[in-house]
Amino acid sequence: MSPVDNNLLEGFVLEALTLLDEARDEIQVDGCGADGVDAIFRCLHTLKGTSSFLDLIDFSSYVHKVEDFVRAKQEMHDGLSEPEASALLICLNLMADAVQEAEDPTILEQSSYQEALQGLNALLGQDGSQENFLAQLEEIKVLVLANKKVMSADAMLPIITEMKVLQDKLTATKKHDVLPINYRSIERVLLAGNDVTDMVKLQLTVLEDLAINGPTELFAKYDIVSLFSDQETLQNALANGEEIFSWETIFDVYATMPEVVEQAFARFWQEGLAKDAEITWLETEPGKEIETKDSSVKRPIKDGDQDSSEKEEFFRVSGKVMQEVAQNVGALVANRNSLENLIQEMGKHIPVTYRKHLKDSYTDLDHNVNTLETKVSSLNNRLLKDVFRRLPSVVSKLSDELGKDIIVELGGEDIEIPRALVKSLNDPLVHIVRNSVDHGIETIAERQQRGKSGQGKLSIMASRVDDLLNISISDDGKGLDAEKIRAKAISKGVISAEDQLEDQEIHQLIFAPGFSTNEEVTSISGRGVGMDVVRSTVEATGGRVNLTSTLGEGTVLELFLPLDMGNQTRDVQLVEVNNEVYGIEYRSL
Repeated sequence: MSPVDNNLLEGFVLEALTLLDEARDEIQVDGCGADGVDAIFRCLHTLKGTSSFLDLIDFSSYVHKVEDFVRAKQEMHDGLSEPEASALLICLNLMADAVQEAEDPTILEQSSYQEALQGLNALLGQDGSQENFLAQLEEIKVLVLANKKVMSADAMLPIITEMKVLQDKLTATKKHDVLPINYRSIERVLLAGNDVTDMVKLQLTVLEDLAINGPTELFAKYDIVSLFSDQETLQNALANGEEIFSWETIFDVYATMPEVVEQAFARFWQEGLAKDAEITWLETEPGKEIETKDSSVKRPIKDGDQDSSEKEEFFRVSGKVMQEVAQNVGALVANRNSLENLIQEMGKHIPVTYRKHLKDSYTDLDHNVNTLETKVSSLNNRLLKDVFRRLPSVVSKLSDELGKDIIVELGGEDIEIPRALVKSLNDPLVHIVRNSVDHGIETIAERQQRGKSGQGKLSIMASRVDDLLNISISDDGKGLDAEKIRAKAISKGVISAEDQLEDQEIHQLIFAPGFSTNEEVTSISGRGVGMDVVRSTVEATGGRVNLTSTLGEGTVLELFLPLDMGNQTRDVQLVEVNNEVYGIEYRSL
């Protein structure tokens, strides 16, 4: 990506990650519906425009390619199948990684990014776009008309009529999807006290026409003098946003950069009119909402309804700021606890009248601090499903490569964890899952030979006890072979032949740096990198790893991680012994 001003880059990162989170939230384990595809398209469309504004050309181009896949599904009013959703999720995750490393211009050159795009396009195929569908429709028409001599007119007419209706519907849908709003539903636009509805509609109509048909016929179809004059009038009345693109610039740039239409729309509408103007929309049919893809557009408010913009307003806050706020709240809680101890110690020395006021004030303080701690914790937390959601697609892909049939079970996805812990968990869990699929669970034939079901099972379950998170990853595979591990450890010098170790101790050797029982290095494993990274990463968060395995039955690997991440306080019982005060952590059973 191109170098960008740090302040602009920080704002872009916050907005981009928010958009990508919204897009990923639409994807479920079993796929995504048509409404979800629309929502994902809106997120990508906005992200592409924002990154293009900042001259992040490579990133914008990558988003555009992913957007093409989503647009093709959207044009067909189709949802995403499970494989399509998994492939798209991989691209979204990679884009999130690229956003967080926006200062690195080479990150998009990594092979994983191109492989993800190839996987996405392979699922779409040659028949997934609207253009190809319409071309095939024309071929069908030709075939039907060529056989009109053997088909009666009564039989042909319904077929041709139905195809014509479908073609017109699809073409019309495509035109309405060019701009992120259905501006035809605008009733009135008031800007600086003036009605500028006709001016606005003309600007948007020409933008849409340019995007669909190019600039060739525009000068013949529209009053260009009014177009230019109206644009200048609107620009002078706008208080927000950057200066909108002039039509001279749009026409000059369009030949080499068609995406200028999207950028022009963003400056004109999203950054300008949507913030400055009072926009009302035509009433819709009962039970239907106005068709719009711009979340910033103001819709008509019916009697008794509350303006959604007054009801709730959202702000983007950097993760670093949230961590600092959480730490300050933790310090505040500690001060509150110290004050409580001080009141208990000094209470008997304070007059009764003041003692009551002091206790009442402390009660209010305690309530407010607890409320603040709860709110900040919820803001600083993410659901565990944000970590788990990528794992089924990892298992599916590796299973196909290795000729295995594996079902994944997930549990505890609704547990909240600190945002800082999300990133710490991603890589360890992927390493563990890859090892379970590669080393642990057998092929279909091997399992059947051992009297097992041909389908293996990988279970990833999470639970929480107080401030401790437990994630258990278990498989019903072949388990760890202690003798094989011991022999490998001796050959690599990890232990000596004289060392007498129990099986459980031998199992722990897989966490040694560079240790692997694979004889060959593959694209999946064998490099000796993985389990040592898992342990070191988990221990860096203050957690621990526990592994148990039974030969022939399977392996269970448990991660225990503190959820406080240094930001929370703990309940402590103070005990005085021989004039020394000790604090004993209190945990409920």
